[in-house]
Amino acid sequence: MPGQVLRFGARADRVAAAVEALVPSAQIPGAVFGLECDGERRFSAIGFMDIERSRPMPMDAIFRIASLTKPVAAVAALQMVEDGLFTLDDPVSRLAPELAAPRVLRRIDGPVDDTVAAERPILMGDLLACRIGLGMLLPSPEAPRPPILDLMAERGFAVTPNAPPFADADAYLAALADMPLMRHPGETWLYDTSINVLGAVMERAAGKPLPHILAERVFEPLGMVDTGFHVAQDALDRLPPSYRAGPSADAPRAADKAGAESRYAAPPAFASAAAGLVTTAEDYLAFCRAMRGIGAKVRSAVASGAALSTERGGAPLSPASYAAMTTGQIAPEQRLGMAFGPGFWERHNWGLGVALLEGRAPGDAFGVGWDGGRGTTASWDVETGVSAALFTQRMLDGAPMAELFHAFRAALHSDRW
Repeated sequence: MPGQVLRFGARADRVAAAVEALVPSAQIPGAVFGLECDGERRFSAIGFMDIERSRPMPMDAIFRIASLTKPVAAVAALQMVEDGLFTLDDPVSRLAPELAAPRVLRRIDGPVDDTVAAERPILMGDLLACRIGLGMLLPSPEAPRPPILDLMAERGFAVTPNAPPFADADAYLAALADMPLMRHPGETWLYDTSINVLGAVMERAAGKPLPHILAERVFEPLGMVDTGFHVAQDALDRLPPSYRAGPSADAPRAADKAGAESRYAAPPAFASAAAGLVTTAEDYLAFCRAMRGIGAKVRSAVASGAALSTERGGAPLSPASYAAMTTGQIAPEQRLGMAFGPGFWERHNWGLGVALLEGRAPGDAFGVGWDGGRGTTASWDVETGVSAALFTQRMLDGAPMAELFHAFRAALHSDRW
């Protein structure tokens, strides 16, 4: 049975205590969290910018948010659908003729030159739903490594938190043209790669770079002043190092340097719609707040039996587009074992560029949101009115971060069980 509904202050105190019990540590030097509920907000900076503990973590620290970029890019893409620049049923080849005739591996673990013609075109909706047939593959440790993974790495399509190494979106699409797909378009969910394709195709549709598209359509309207694909020169002192697991529990290694030495100190050649953004907890909570506000309108309309409006009305999306974004797109037969761990599909579905979080136990997430592989998580929950973000500078590659996220979510949603 669910517990007693927590008032904002009690919920915020529980979240703060959960985070402070685990941060700072040798593995997780610092964190910033933001929480909003019942019209109240709380932000808290905990710990330090670096493992040397030379500087306290500032409230306005700028973090690499990796895959939390995906929901933001999806909102801009759905705005473009609303504005008539493309539809979800359009073949991608209308904007990217390079992808007009994809080839598909005869066997996912077979030779990369043993292919057949795709059974159908790649559609724009496949990009948002991660159904293009190419992406992250988690092979069995007992099985040989599929050759397609080596080819992806060789050609710059390996799934990592870093921007793909291409000169621009056109170069990315040109290189993708003769890349064999793992599965037929629409056949299965394969994470990540399709969102980078989405970003490149959005540039074609808008006739401008992705950073400009997101700035005009999302960042500026929502007042996300510290969000972008690189950190402004006058804000570099707020960018901590990024850490990953090291040789021992007390020795994480630098994955990216701080400040002016970071790869985020300058604009990327190719802007990754899948994982390229940097932002603050305050900025991202503004995004979550706006999305939760649209979700509340959808919930009210559904409860009253009213039709969903197709007008944005000053919001980032219309209620109709938000409803499509937050409707599960991945049928059981499209899952085919691809997941991030046991029980993944029991607790998640995937909408249009965002995860739908259907937790079942303490430590699970609820609502809509996702995680970023560089150590961030954020979500909004229309049912409880809670929006939250927890940002760290430690990659999600070990037990310390799993424990922190579990504790954070258990405290955040403690009235749901």
